[in-house]
Amino acid sequence: MTSGNYQKHADSRGPSRIIIALDSLYARKLGTTTAVWLRQAEYTQRKAGNGCWWFKKILADRDDNNQMISPRWEIDQSFEYETGLTRSHQGKARKAAKKLGVLQERRSRNGGRLEYRIDLDLLAKIVSKWADEERNFQRSEASEITFGNGESGALESEISLSSTESIQIKKSRTAPSSSSAKHENSSKKRQPRAKIAGVHCWNDLDQKLANSIVEKYGEKAVCDAVSQLENEGAKPLPSVVEKILSRSSAKNMVEETRQRLDSYDISEIDRKRRTAARDAVDMLSPSERGKLIKKFIDENIGGDATSFEPIKGEFRKLDEKLHCKRWLEAQFMDRC
Repeated sequence: MTSGNYQKHADSRGPSRIIIALDSLYARKLGTTTAVWLRQAEYTQRKAGNGCWWFKKILADRDDNNQMISPRWEIDQSFEYETGLTRSHQGKARKAAKKLGVLQERRSRNGGRLEYRIDLDLLAKIVSKWADEERNFQRSEASEITFGNGESGALESEISLSSTESIQIKKSRTAPSSSSAKHENSSKKRQPRAKIAGVHCWNDLDQKLANSIVEKYGEKAVCDAVSQLENEGAKPLPSVVEKILSRSSAKNMVEETRQRLDSYDISEIDRKRRTAARDAVDMLSPSERGKLIKKFIDENIGGDATSFEPIKGEFRKLDEKLHCKRWLEAQFMDRC
């Protein structure tokens, strides 16, 4: 194997050992387990060829003492032998890689074995984005520290080489130049490539994500989230803006569900009627239940926006499922 991902090392203590070159950037962004698996998969993809499918066993072969056996042929290579990761650890790493969008999987026609493919182009763009984010953060921190130290150092050198009278003159001369230097440093800071609804976009991936966020949540909501981040002194990057909007959306859904359920709340006296209504709903035939559910969707949700699946006969969204249940009970409350 090559040194780009891992290499074999031999010494006098025994057979060759595999050393994985773990990328610290991968580990910081994905965690050690996912970073180890993805680097190994990336190496195997480069060896197989960009865009090609390849196969590697999940678990290694073992002897009678349950010790892993060194693979003799390429077809016998396994992630467990090469990385030391268990089946569960590999499963978590593959899930993270698929969520990132760089991993594809399929079952082959011959034997149904699991094959993989890594999108090297997309992975390179993501890694470049990670590196840019870290460089920008380090530059912003370093520029503030460097300017503060440079100003104090200049004044100290003037004190050591000048008399008391000349110090006053040189301080008055150096103060404006220091402020102008600070202005020049701030003006030279790298600017985003584009801003979409106020979201800072440093590359093509950021622009795609920002556009999808605006399409999903609306431009006004995105601008409000950007303003909130700027007031807190944080940079409105696409991932940060999306996190704020998703939290707000979840809170709104919980509150909306609570309001829907409260609208069907009944007093303690009517609990028996409610139980009878629930029994009546359970006794409905499939056709009668289907008609009532259709009526519920038309009156409360709208046919195009519902999560109801006719084949399964149930709602995918929990809030719609609970809303429909209470609505059906309410239809029979007056009859009980």
